[in-house]
Amino acid sequence: MAIIVVNKKFYKGPSEYVGRPSILGNPFSHNEKSIAKYKTETVEEAIEKYKIWLKQKIDSGDEAVINELCRLKLLSEKGDLYLGCWCVPFGECHAEVIANILESFG
Repeated sequence: MAIIVVNKKFYKGPSEYVGRPSILGNPFSHNEKSIAKYKTETVEEAIEKYKIWLKQKIDSGDEAVINELCRLKLLSEKGDLYLGCWCVPFGECHAEVIANILESFG
């Protein structure tokens, strides 16, 4: 079973949406027009801050985040899991962070 990050604009198959404003959506963005709560200078900074944010949510026992990760992990154990967002393949995506977490989660 694989966890695959797909672009919602191009991939028309079933996927689990993890972009904004979902529970696992990245609250950081470099794009001024974004609905993200926090602005950063670069995409790379937004991804790094997301990694820290997600780890803090997990470490603090954030129920909504942990429940969503558990739900996605269960789906990934039943077959390929497609995580949908808008970034890939154009650059780094926080969904890749989620995929990495799910591969070692549980």
